[in-house]
Amino acid sequence: MIKPLTPDQVKYAKAWLHDIFVYGGLLSYPRRPLEMSQYGCMYGDQHWRRDKFRPDAKKLCEAIKFRLTSIKEFLEYDEALKHISELVFNPDLASVNPKQVVKKDPEMLAKYIAWYCLESNPNKKYYWDDSNTSAYEREEIKKTTLGKVL
Repeated sequence: MIKPLTPDQVKYAKAWLHDIFVYGGLLSYPRRPLEMSQYGCMYGDQHWRRDKFRPDAKKLCEAIKFRLTSIKEFLEYDEALKHISELVFNPDLASVNPKQVVKKDPEMLAKYIAWYCLESNPNKKYYWDDSNTSAYEREEIKKTTLGKVL
């Protein structure tokens, strides 16, 4: 079991997940006080590589929404995490400072996803149904970045 997130990590997780949900299309409009025209991260109009990483954001949104469990999917989730980790984000959803940004490694971003899956589940159990996977595939999934934290 991974260590629970600290209060600061939870704050960062909420901010990053918000951006991923907007960028990947799960949220239709941002809930930040910064206008899209001022936000230079991920989905913002000021982000110069905005379209380059959108497929990765969509893949992570699919991971969270559908929780597909195959080694192929988990390898794709890892690639998406690796690419998205190149992007900065504002760690405070309430901030109006467009220059306040951080960057996190794929391992921490995977922890944010695992935290969200736990918090959004009323039973407070990690839920990623692997009952249709073989023992070999389950072991391979556990070697991936996201699989380790789930």
